[in-house]
Parts: sequence; C-alpha cells; structure tokens
Amino acid sequence: MLREIVALLYFLIRVTFAYLKAFYRLFVSPSKVPVRGRVVVITGSGSGLGRELALRFAAKGARLALWDISVSGNKKTAELIQSETPDAEIHLYTVDVTDIELVKTSALRVRSEIGDVHMLINNAGVLVGESLLELRNDDIRRTIEINLLSVFWTLRAFLPGMLESNSGHIVTTCSAGGQNAMHRLTDYCASKFGIFGLDEALESELRDVYHKTGIKQTLICPHFLDTGMIHSISARGIAMNKTDDAADYIFDGILRQKRYIYFPRIFSLAPTLKELLPHEGRLALLDFIQTKIPSQSVNRPHYD
Repeated sequence: MLREIVALLYFLIRVTFAYLKAFYRLFVSPSKVPVRGRVVVITGSGSGLGRELALRFAAKGARLALWDISVSGNKKTAELIQSETPDAEIHLYTVDVTDIELVKTSALRVRSEIGDVHMLINNAGVLVGESLLELRNDDIRRTIEINLLSVFWTLRAFLPGMLESNSGHIVTTCSAGGQNAMHRLTDYCASKFGIFGLDEALESELRDVYHKTGIKQTLICPHFLDTGMIHSISARGIAMNKTDDAADYIFDGILRQKRYIYFPRIFSLAPTLKELLPHEGRLALLDFIQTKIPSQSVNRPHYD
C-alpha cells in the first residue's frame, strides 16, 4: 500500500512539474542546438518544405545528405543552396524511399561517405486529392508507401546508429490532416494518422524497450502549404500558408528540439477541440469553417 501511495505522489509531482515547465515555455523558448558539422538526411529534398529546410540547414553549416526520387528536383535544390551558401557540403542521392533495399544501401552509403547521421528528417510525401471512389488503386498504394511505409524503412536504416550512440534527432513531417481528417484526403489522412501513431509508439519504445533517452523526436504538423501538392483550398478564416514562412518557423522549432510543431501555431488547439467537442459539435464546427477541397486531379504526382 505504501508503495502505491509513493508511486501516486511521484506521478502527481511529475505532472505538476510538467505543467509548470509548459507554462514557463510559453514565455521562454529553449536554446537552439547547433548543427554545424553534423550530418542531416532530408528525404523529399527536391521541392517544397524539404528544399526550404535544406537551404536553412546548409546556411547553419550542416553536412547535407539530400534524398529525392527526382534527379532534377534535387539538383535544383543543390543549385539554390550553392548560390546562397557556396561553401555548403551537399551530397545528392537519388532514392525511391518505397524501395526497402535501396533505402538500406543508400543509408550505408551516407554513413561511409559522410559519417554518422545526427538528424533524419522524414519529409517525402505525396497528395492525390480525390474522393475515395475516384482514387485509383495505385494512388492509394503509392500514398501509403511514400507517406507512411517509407518512414518505417528509413527509421530501420538509421535508428541502429542512433541507438548505438544514444544520440540523434528524428524529425517527421506529419500534417494537420494527421489528427483531423477531411474530404478528398482519405488516403492522405490515413497515411498521416499512421505517422502520428508511429511517432508516438517509437517514443514509447525508445524509453521502455531500448532505454535510450538521448534521441530526440520532433513531429511537424503544418496546415496546407503552397508547395504545389494541393492547388486549391477554401475555408472560413483559413488560407493556404506560404512555405517560406512555414519553413522559418519549423526550422526554428527543430533547432530548439520541440516535440511537436504546429503551423500556424493556432492549429495546436485542434486536437484539444476535437476531444472536448461532442461529435455533433465537431460537425457543427466543420460546417462553420466550410472547408472545400476541389478535385486535385491536375496535380497527380509524377516521377522522373
């Protein structure tokens, strides 16, 4: 009985401390962690958020391993980096992240050609934007493979090295659609909900299975960005966000090793609202916001 009382008191003390720390962090952000000289792997670096993060990491002196299936997109990212940071160290890898064996061999190449990986940024993703019955079978399969399954393959490739050193940082691009689903995104939201679950389960495994506390995790949950993945969306009080603005905010959060990064920040309230509102209240909120996503068929993903 005494043991149970002690455990309960310890739990209450920890929860109280967590609340005090969270309140403190509302006013004082943690210090930024330097990345100069550290190896950073970014998947989906050939465009969008991946490209913008690559530019910012290069400016801070990180040694970059850029992974993308698009040769031309990755070369363009490298050219932009070199024009802004001529002395940046950039290594380009043409990788289809759905190919398990290619992910394994590419990870080995990174380690042998550059060094131990400090940060893995799982950012590769696609969005088709069709209703469930309009989706092609290949659309569904490709979305799940790129958005979700590839994260398993890269983690299995790079996590052993991080466990060995009990250090590193795993950054995963999820989405606001990873906690709140919407129409024309059944496959996309399914993949992002999966990422959210994978990330939280990994956190539990690092603590309770591997007993490693030195590996940090960051989950990025942006609302729609003007990356070209989705060409149109309308909603009351909500606009498409500029990738540049998002990248500045997200990059800052990564360097501060924040656990969760929502952009815009207001969307950090979305999970709480979802839990607090009764189901019909949530439907009323959705009707008020009036989110409309037209067919995205003109933006079907292509690969070269």
